[in-house]
Amino acid sequence: MQAVELPFAKVGFNICYEAEIPECASSLAEQGAELILCPSYTFTEYGFWRVRHCAQARAIENQVYFVHCSTGGQGAGPIPPGWTQSSILSPADTPWTPKGIVAEAAVNEEVVVSGTVDLDVLRQNRIDGAATTYKDRRRRAELYRSWPSHLEQLQTATTNS
Repeated sequence: MQAVELPFAKVGFNICYEAEIPECASSLAEQGAELILCPSYTFTEYGFWRVRHCAQARAIENQVYFVHCSTGGQGAGPIPPGWTQSSILSPADTPWTPKGIVAEAAVNEEVVVSGTVDLDVLRQNRIDGAATTYKDRRRRAELYRSWPSHLEQLQTATTNS
């Protein structure tokens, strides 16, 4: 899990269920990610809301924008239909809406969601926002920086056994 430097921002990816594991987003934030993209496909409304609520929590914990790109519609073959409502989420602090939603699609409709993410506002909020979770998490930053190498070691050990 490596953050990627793009011309407009440092970006990371959490794939569906990874949004439910706090360390996945924390590792990306520690690598400098300010935007996390999360494609997902959930078969039920329950699964969708698990990913969505966790995505919102990751945006708040790490003070990042979190783009939940959920896929819906009729699946192919034995794959059941997906449940969807894509969104762009913010840290839910005073520069944004109280719900922390920058933009949101209608439920189970195929649409393109767009919204403005201001990285300067995000960076300033990390310094002096109402909830300074990004700054406070730096106290144990070495744990999150080392997370990708621990995953690689675990994967190597599993493959070799």
